Amino acid sequence: MPSINKLHVAALLCALAFAAVARASPPGTPKGWGLAGSAPHQYRVGTESGIGFLASGAKSPQGFGTLSQIFDAKKYHGHRLRLTAEIRSEEVVNQALMWLRVDGCNRKESLAFDNMNERPIKGTTDWQSYEIVLDVPKEATAIAFGVILRGSGKVFFDNFRFESVAQTVVPERRKLALGPSNLDFSK
Repeated sequence: MPSINKLHVAALLCALAFAAVARASPPGTPKGWGLAGSAPHQYRVGTESGIGFLASGAKSPQGFGTLSQIFDAKKYHGHRLRLTAEIRSEEVVNQALMWLRVDGCNRKESLAFDNMNERPIKGTTDWQSYEIVLDVPKEATAIAFGVILRGSGKVFFDNFRFESVAQTVVPERRKLALGPSNLDFSK
């Protein structure tokens, strides 16, 4: 009988959780994708001429919507992974973000995460290529990714690609201060 380890069980549980989200997604949701977020009912998703979109369905939506997928991380264990996609936006008032997350055995345990929060997409933009680079440790069970829209507007996306890259490709990291500052709030 084949051995089932914790990583396989965790990956299966993650896949089942995503399947539940995908089943609950509204009609028109692209196959393989799920609509989630803090206020998914205030957003709509679909395709136009073979291009995916996420748009506000309410005039001033609260929270965010995300169109996402999750898959088994095994293929990328020990690799530095780059996610690339082409994205354009229309009248994005707050922000649109591409995101990538590497999960451990416990879905609450994120081993690596980047949601472009330091480099959001705003306003109306033409097609641009965006990328995120993260390391996938051997204990990773699942990789999740997608596009977030917070607030009103519409974001289009196409040509998502995953590739292993050399260690010389440096992940985008949040720039940290060299130390604490203004601890007495005098400035």
